[in-house]
Amino acid sequence: MWFSSWVRQLDQAHRAFKRLQDLPELSQVPSAYAYERIKITPFAGEPIGWMLAQDMDEVLMFASDYPHHEGTDDPIGRFERAMPEASARQKDRFYRDNYKALFALS
Repeated sequence: MWFSSWVRQLDQAHRAFKRLQDLPELSQVPSAYAYERIKITPFAGEPIGWMLAQDMDEVLMFASDYPHHEGTDDPIGRFERAMPEASARQKDRFYRDNYKALFALS
């Protein structure tokens, strides 16, 4: 849940200080680098639907600690219940496409 506010703070600080700092090597805003390089695997039961609504669909990836307790006995079911408003595209990214992007798979 920390990611969406963190990237907004990065961009805000960049806007505030870019004139005071010499940052020619940055070709993008800091959040763009974060979205490209960071992936997050939340626990089942976290508010995935809210996170997806915060433009985190390129960052979140499915993972489970099953059969350990924190993995629950139905991790996919718990994730599905936590994101009832998610689009098919958001779910595809969460369950499959973000892994492919992370590992540069086609």
